[in-house]
Amino acid sequence: MENRRKFWLIAAVVVLAFAGIACGFNTFKPTPTLPPTSIPPTLAPLPTLEPTLQPAQGDYTNMIGSWMDPDTNGTVTTIMGLGGGLTIDSVVNPERGGNEYISSDWSNGVLTWIYCVPHDYCYTTETVSVSGDSLQTDWWDDAGNSGATTFQRVDSAPSIKTGPVDGLANRWLDPDTGTFHLVIWENDEYVVAASMNPDRGGNEVTESSWANGVLTWTYCVPGGSCVTTKTVSVSPCSLDTTWSNNNGYSGSTTLECMP
Repeated sequence: MENRRKFWLIAAVVVLAFAGIACGFNTFKPTPTLPPTSIPPTLAPLPTLEPTLQPAQGDYTNMIGSWMDPDTNGTVTTIMGLGGGLTIDSVVNPERGGNEYISSDWSNGVLTWIYCVPHDYCYTTETVSVSGDSLQTDWWDDAGNSGATTFQRVDSAPSIKTGPVDGLANRWLDPDTGTFHLVIWENDEYVVAASMNPDRGGNEVTESSWANGVLTWTYCVPGGSCVTTKTVSVSPCSLDTTWSNNNGYSGSTTLECMP
């Protein structure tokens, strides 16, 4: 009897012990493991790029102004700034009168321009370097001649003689053909000094006359027809003309002034 009582006592103690262990397991809560926080790397800020214009030699803004070509009896070229670059305003020789400038190009710090001497060659000039009041240039003409000239800075360009018809002395573009015509006032009459097409090259004028308020000129396309043009009327930036060619075609065109 005594042994049975001891058995049940031991059994009760064992049961209570296991119950306590079970309760301990139920109340134990392990600390959750959290994923590491992702921290993006810190990047150094990119440098701010400033726009730059790199001329070939010298500061291109020093080219702005009027420059005399000492090899041409006083031809003065006026360079002006335009849209962050350079362009030509005029090419004038006091002995000849009108603006002989045709076209220009500003690229990689080099200014290149074309002007045509009445009844003579057309010249292409490009800047090489500028230093103070000296502008070094290279040039070539449509006859194959070439050379180098140092222009000298002058205070101002000679005034351009425009004649009695307001706006007629100008550079005029034919929008139908891409040909442009240079009209100047020379020796008390209007003269078409040049007719040029960039796709063909040289001066194509063969004849020009001014009579009774009408300017008439003929130019011949290499390997093509000869075109005779007559002025009808002029208004600001528009020149109405009629034309005919030696193949029997004719018509009318409004020429547009060029900058």
